Order: sequence, then structure tokens, then C-alpha cells
Amino acid sequence: MIGIIGAMEIELDRLISNMKIEKKKKIAFLEFYIGTLYTKKVVLVKSNEGKVNSAVATQLLISNFDIDYVINVGIAGSISEELNVFDVAISKDTVEFDQDVSSLGYKIGYTFGINKVNIPVNIKLSNSLKKICDRLHFNSKIGTILTSDRFVTSKKEKDNLNKRFNGIAVDMESASINHVAYLNNIDFVALRVISDNGNNIEYRKFAENAAENILKILKIYLEEEDLWKK
Repeated sequence: MIGIIGAMEIELDRLISNMKIEKKKKIAFLEFYIGTLYTKKVVLVKSNEGKVNSAVATQLLISNFDIDYVINVGIAGSISEELNVFDVAISKDTVEFDQDVSSLGYKIGYTFGINKVNIPVNIKLSNSLKKICDRLHFNSKIGTILTSDRFVTSKKEKDNLNKRFNGIAVDMESASINHVAYLNNIDFVALRVISDNGNNIEYRKFAENAAENILKILKIYLEEEDLWKK
């Protein structure tokens, strides 16, 4: 069974409307949708925005369902000159860049318990999503996705993050979901469609179209099992 997490309704509405929902289950403050999406068994949940919300949702998902791996879908801001609005950022790893214990001698982004700055994902899943993007003629890039509990809106900060972490996109959930999945030994991948360029917040304007692109990618991904089993 595949776990799918998104933060906002606009990121998940199309997926839910295309699901054959077998049941809904309320756990704590979250509602989980269990059923079939394009021939695959899935559990889908809207976490709400932010690192803590998404971390809680991930743990509840893993603890209550027999999940093989987790896909985080949603929108993100680009910090790469190679990614513009409606392009696709796919994770090769993630960093919680707002974690700063540098005064203790650690690098910025260092995560205790995992003891890494860059937390890896399942690169086979990443490569499969990249192949699908290529087929759909979506410009896409596999790289480091950075997460914090705030929007990055200035060009100066965008450039600094790109330089420090070699990141391609910023969001508020990918790294925290990956953090929890990694601790539970569950594979993870983030699929993020670019909704703003990091210089100003345009995501409300572009989020609906970005969500449509997520649906197109996942439709092929879930229907063609051979793409992600290789």
C-alpha cells in the first residue's frame, strides 16, 4: 500500500476525486482516505501546512497502515535557475534548513538521531518519476529539496540557499516527512510542481494548474508498475 501525503486541499482534491474510496478513517485530527487510485492501493491524507503537522501525519500514517513507501505531493518554490513555474522538482534528498545547531559545531541542517544534513530518499522512485516527466514533456530535475516553516521570498535568500545546500526547491513539508519516514525505515520520495519562483509568492495563482500536473504524473506512475519496480 502506498501512502500519499499533501499539505493542502488544492494539492489533493483531484487525487481524492479520482480515487475509488473504500473507507475513511479519522485518527487524531486527520482524516485518512483508503482505497484504490489508478489500480494501486493507497492511503491518502492531508497533513496541513508545516513541519510539525506533516511529521505527525506521517507517523500516524505509518503506525496505522501497512505502508510500503510514502509519496509527498504538492507545490514548491524554485531556487534553481533550471526550474520555473509548472516545472517539476523531484527529491534525491531533503534538508531541514531551519535547523541550526552550528553553535555546537554542527553544520546548519544537521538532524540529531539521523546524524545527517542531507537525508536520502529512494532514488529508484525518483528516477521513475523523472522518466514519467520526460514522457509528458515536463521540464523536471532531481535534486535536494529544502524545508522550513516559512516561505522563502527574497532572491538573496534563494541564492544563498542554492549556494549553501545546492538545493532546487523549497517547501514546508518534504524534509519533515522524509525525516519521519527515514526513522521508520520507510522509503520516501517528494514530487513537487513549481508554483512560484522564490521572488514573490504566486502559488495561489498557479496552484490549481500545478495540482493538475501532479495528477497527470501520478496517473502514469500508478498505472505502470514496471516503472518503479526496476
